[in-house]
Amino acid sequence: MEVSVPVKMDNGQTKVFYWISRAAQCVARPGKGGLRYHPNVTLDEVKALAAWMTWKTATVNLPYGGAKGGIICDPKAHVQGRARTA
Repeated sequence: MEVSVPVKMDNGQTKVFYWISRAAQCVARPGKGGLRYHPNVTLDEVKALAAWMTWKTATVNLPYGGAKGGIICDPKAHVQGRARTA
């Protein structure tokens, strides 16, 4: 799934961030993963990380499928707590 999210910045401008989400083997159970913030994150990378998380949780017998999300942005260019959802 790919979604664009508009965010109102401190300077009044609205910037659009692109979010990529992927769940692997999450049939009838929650997915375990996280978010990757990077200017060059791709759908293929997110798919691979979700699949890897599936194997990690299965190895230790956790009742989760794998999941991962990616937000295309440069985290070093944004100070935490400075952006608000538009």
